Amino acid sequence: MERTTDTMEMTVPKGRTLRIQDGKGLEVQVLSGTLWVTYENDAKDTVLDASEGLRVARNGVTLAHACKEVQLRIAYPVEAAAPRLMLGSGYREFGSSVVAAMFAEWLHEVRGWIAAGTRPGRAGAAAR
Repeated sequence: MERTTDTMEMTVPKGRTLRIQDGKGLEVQVLSGTLWVTYENDAKDTVLDASEGLRVARNGVTLAHACKEVQLRIAYPVEAAAPRLMLGSGYREFGSSVVAAMFAEWLHEVRGWIAAGTRPGRAGAAAR
């Protein structure tokens, strides 16, 4: 009988994040540890413990963060070849991208205030 899926096993150290790019249809099985999984632009998160798993529901970025060291088994269709996975640094990687986006938004607002010659909370002062 010909195999239709291939598998790979990997360890994700505690506090590190696995980035899965365009992994729709991958089956992720937690062999040991605890894994937090979230999809790009989706507020719903999933926490998986040992012997639990999920099928990646869509393409885009899926982040899987190891709350404890995690042993994973990932199954994927043979014709699709191995999935694109990248082991990131964890919360710092995610946090720095959020902070950078917040700073860019704030800087855009400041430039608007400068161009308008105003500052927040100073409306009364400008009228004097």
